[in-house]
Amino acid sequence: MPHVLACDIGGTNCRLALFSLSKGRLALEDLAAIPTAKVAMPDDLVFGLEFAFGSKAVREAAALCASVAGPVAQGRASLTNAPLALSEQGLSEALGGMPCRLANDFEAVSSAVLTEEGARAELVAGEPCPDPQAVRACCGAGTGFGCSAILPQGDGRALILASEGGHAAFPFTHDEEDFQRYMAEQWDKRGKGPYASVEDVLSGRGLEGLAKYLGLAGMDAAKLGEKVLGLEEWWLRSPVMLAEGRGPRAKRELCASYARFYGRACRDWMLATLCRGGLWIAGGIAIKNRGIARSKAFRDEIAQGRHARMLKAIPVYLFNSETAGLWGAARLAAERIKPS
Repeated sequence: MPHVLACDIGGTNCRLALFSLSKGRLALEDLAAIPTAKVAMPDDLVFGLEFAFGSKAVREAAALCASVAGPVAQGRASLTNAPLALSEQGLSEALGGMPCRLANDFEAVSSAVLTEEGARAELVAGEPCPDPQAVRACCGAGTGFGCSAILPQGDGRALILASEGGHAAFPFTHDEEDFQRYMAEQWDKRGKGPYASVEDVLSGRGLEGLAKYLGLAGMDAAKLGEKVLGLEEWWLRSPVMLAEGRGPRAKRELCASYARFYGRACRDWMLATLCRGGLWIAGGIAIKNRGIARSKAFRDEIAQGRHARMLKAIPVYLFNSETAGLWGAARLAAERIKPS
């Protein structure tokens, strides 16, 4: 039974996995993670794999795929939010000639939709689509924001399209002009341009910026998820919250605004791809704080405008764990195995 190695290298964490492959079906055998900051070259990644799964398992694996949070071209990739560059040739040489593939992280997430992990995702809006020829799409926020699409090819195969749509300008409404100005000023101070992108608004740093704007400074994205986004709505009105003296109204506004912004980004990508087959949401923020995609604010933001009826019917799924990218990378690695 062959095994494949999968790596999901984000701006913060580098997740590693060992999968077995039997009769075309993947099975997750082992998981590990290391900080992306500790991966500066291919040898560091190989060392992390060997430390996690043993040198024998790594040496005997049939193929590897590493998904990276950044653009991939001609077998080379660099991360958008971390100083790391990789090449398929360099990885293969470090692994003794093993077939290796590099993929954009959301190319891997789209690949995961075609595995058991995609089938297990939670339906949070819309209705399942039975049409196998319908376009499907993915998006999600974490350290950055990614998006991708899956185009059916009419013969059971699928073409996966990566995207850098997370760097497009975020669409604010007229009543959000003050926050838009605030975000643009913060972004311009970093010398990155005159407007805030989708990633600037929905990533971890965007969540922190929204909290600061609402007067909830002092918590990073992880703490905001734990203390605010992770709480059910009734908790935000409880005596415990009121006793904290930190502004329950601001916390409610943070939850509603972030869910609304997330829904807006999803709506735009659904319209751009016309993904009648469904949108799958990945990324640590929504997966760890599932109330975002389950909220009325999120659903209402999607189902509005000229195509509201169509948007309301499109199924929206939320992956159950942050391993989706690993499942997709494993599937892409399996495609590199040469038939015996």
